[in-house]
Amino acid sequence: MQQTSIIDNALLRRGGETSMRDSSSNSSKKTSTQKFSQGGEKKVMKKSLPVLLSAALAVSAFASFASAAELTAQEKFDALKAKGIFAGLANGEAGLDQNMTRAQFARVAGLLKGLNVDAQPSVQTYSDVPAAHWAYQEVEAATAAKLFEGKGDGTFGPQDNISVQQLAVVLAKALGLTPVEGATVEGADAWAAGYIKAVQNAGFVLPTNYTANATRGLLVEASYTAVDILNPSTIAVAKTSQTGAKKITVEFNRALTTAEETALKVEVKNGLVPYSFTTAVAADKKSAVLEFSFLPAADYSVKVNDFDAVTVKVVDETVSKLEIATGSVQKVANQKIDVVATNQFGEKVENASLTTTVVGKGSTIALSGGAYDLSALAKDDVVIVTATHPATGITATKTFKITDASQVTQLSLGPVVPLKDKTRITSKDEGLVLPYSFKDAAGNAYKLPAGEGEYEEGSNTVKIGDYQFIISNIKIVNPDSFSVDDDGVLTFDAVAATPAQSEAGTVVITVLNAAAGATANTSVKVEEAQKVKTFQLSAPSSIVAKEEGVKFAFVAADNYGAPIDSKEFAKSDTNSQVTFTTNRGEAVVVSKGYNYKGELTLTFTDGVGAAVTGTTTVYAWIGGAIASQVTVDLKAKAVPNKVSVVKDLASVYGIAGSDVVELSSVKVIDNYGREMSDLGDADLVVQLKSGATTGIVSSAELLNNKIVGVAAGSTKLEIGLDLDGGTTISSGTSIDVSVTVVADDKVASFAVEDPGLFFANADNDEETNAKTLTLVGKTAEGKKIAIDQGRYFTAVTSSDTTLFNTDYETVWSIAKGEATITFWKDASKLAEVKVTSSDAKKAAKSIKFKEAEYTYAEEATIDVASLLEIKDQYGADFGPTVYFSSSDATKVAYADGAWSAVAVGTATITAVTSNGLVATTTIIVNDPT
Repeated sequence: MQQTSIIDNALLRRGGETSMRDSSSNSSKKTSTQKFSQGGEKKVMKKSLPVLLSAALAVSAFASFASAAELTAQEKFDALKAKGIFAGLANGEAGLDQNMTRAQFARVAGLLKGLNVDAQPSVQTYSDVPAAHWAYQEVEAATAAKLFEGKGDGTFGPQDNISVQQLAVVLAKALGLTPVEGATVEGADAWAAGYIKAVQNAGFVLPTNYTANATRGLLVEASYTAVDILNPSTIAVAKTSQTGAKKITVEFNRALTTAEETALKVEVKNGLVPYSFTTAVAADKKSAVLEFSFLPAADYSVKVNDFDAVTVKVVDETVSKLEIATGSVQKVANQKIDVVATNQFGEKVENASLTTTVVGKGSTIALSGGAYDLSALAKDDVVIVTATHPATGITATKTFKITDASQVTQLSLGPVVPLKDKTRITSKDEGLVLPYSFKDAAGNAYKLPAGEGEYEEGSNTVKIGDYQFIISNIKIVNPDSFSVDDDGVLTFDAVAATPAQSEAGTVVITVLNAAAGATANTSVKVEEAQKVKTFQLSAPSSIVAKEEGVKFAFVAADNYGAPIDSKEFAKSDTNSQVTFTTNRGEAVVVSKGYNYKGELTLTFTDGVGAAVTGTTTVYAWIGGAIASQVTVDLKAKAVPNKVSVVKDLASVYGIAGSDVVELSSVKVIDNYGREMSDLGDADLVVQLKSGATTGIVSSAELLNNKIVGVAAGSTKLEIGLDLDGGTTISSGTSIDVSVTVVADDKVASFAVEDPGLFFANADNDEETNAKTLTLVGKTAEGKKIAIDQGRYFTAVTSSDTTLFNTDYETVWSIAKGEATITFWKDASKLAEVKVTSSDAKKAAKSIKFKEAEYTYAEEATIDVASLLEIKDQYGADFGPTVYFSSSDATKVAYADGAWSAVAVGTATITAVTSNGLVATTTIIVNDPT
């Protein structure tokens, strides 16, 4: 077993750890070979049991342990010894009948508790357990954890025997068991009764002579049971509760194994409505957090695997605390005040409705543009900031003294680090963060005011608030790019004001606070912008036909020898460095394209002169030199070749029954044997096969690609292509299709398709919340017939017109309930269907995006709502309130009332209805070039 090997290896590294040793050694040394002169038990090492209990004693490590009831005390000892928990006495015996000392049990209890019994105590607690005592560290650790107490006279009594009831008390404390309040145990002292009951309830079996001395055998029994309690073999859900505004946490009775984590399945429902969430298993594998994008207050059913579902009451988040996070206020015109609201779960509340009042020199200062103008105040003027959450009445107040730049005497900058996912700072990098620390003599931190820096064209200096930033080379860093966001983060661009003049090199950025005479600087090494140095193209495995985008695999490296991730080629700055041609000169034009993943697509079209096909060399160029080349078999443009098979088309028709032949009805292959989804200039054509029986289907309707039954009988049709677009089948493009038309009396049976649930309302009529029922005909063999249903029935009735009304096949409900709808032919019943209606308020029952992914060009506007399909519980289109979110607002974002494709890349759009249904789709943003 893998876990067994873990424990064995852990013990091997520890030199053969044991969890019981005699307490009578007088040796001052602790070695892995030492034996005790009394009791004779080996002391191998005495490390703590966190490793044994959290890793080595993992569940499967003891999966092979037999039931406690099946083993003798000796067998339990042997099993524990085999796992390295116990070691025998010097003579190899277990010594189960010997009494156990307080020192021995201090060690075992500490290990069961998970204490670090190797920690060196800072002071000696007991006069009879000096630092030289073999159990010094164990006794001190157990005492610090309040598992043991001294005897009241400054001694511990390490060699004193321990009674059964004392063992129960310490064991309960070690395992974290709560004593049973008010318990009485015959034969036990009152102070121990609650603890004895607790360990008995946990599964421990104790002798009833509670005041008698406990033996080593009892310790073996207790340890064996403790291991089973601490490391249960069967996983179970210990607790399920709301732990965040949008979080539910499931806690387990032990850590999940890898297999259990993989098999973990959780379902969350509010009534019958399932809720979507992400699951994150904790690092210790003992719990899993379910995080929802939408979790309104309600009672939820949470079911884990095959365990019984539990009900979790979810409450709305409320603001429970306010904190004014601003550290200082300055004599500036745009002072930001940061107020952080946290909920009852300790999470930051986003968009909390707060009221902030700023009072300076007795006057309220108005909020303007998200900031406060404190420029009229003087240094050391008092400013009182009060934040209030009106809905709860919670407030926070903080008093400041106005400071100015003269007090900010401690400045530091840098270092600047590369952008995310980059290993170096390169020319033309944008949004580099310049770390700074501005403090006064008292250590109070100051933030730069939000906004753009003040810059004069051509200058190497930019002013932000009272601070000047001086750039040593403006062809490396543009001073005009300096800006501070609302959180006080300072960013800049490694690019010249005129990008074409950008240079690489080392630039020094200096900050100057003239009012305090303070300065600081940092150096930033800006290397040459990443360039494509090598580009190796690979030939595709698919057919290369003209006017088709064909994916070509490639690998590339930059001017530093590092591989370039293919996603970089989604950016025009990178992909524009590589161009493509062929050895066919102007006769073939090559167009390139990259999707958001950076995958390369080449499209070949006819250029100047005669069309060419066959062996063609494709060249990849970098800076006027061929970087790589591949040879392909360039084929002519794919064209429709023939209809190969019928996919979805009726073969049996009733009189006037019909079906339409369209591209989805048949499979059309091109001249390379591939199915086509677009016929181009070609048209589908349906005609009677030469020599076939006429008068069975309508010849006139065949001209419209429609098969309509006219008279009983069988005939053959030809479905093919007119490659030039028209009504004549081109040679070799067709297949033969047999059709049968049956007389009315040969329609052996009828059925009505299930219409689903109806919405009941007294105001309904044939045009409001009505459904059209479909009558289906079948042959004696049960084969479906395409029929004209109006030909077969003369009436449609409802068994209860107080609930359902009909107008032929149109049916609606005026009150909730059930009824039977019957189709009649004169006095003969053709078919019937049971219908049900409800007057429950309409709500979203299903939501989905029509496609799994959508592709847009950069800067395109996206009508996200139009991509959704929402149905209510009655099967009708529905338009509830829907909340949308983007997984990456740098790629797809909502602004100014519309969604837009912001930058090349991909983002997941999540839609959540007001009743918690969730749908997602992927938006792919490509470079329009």
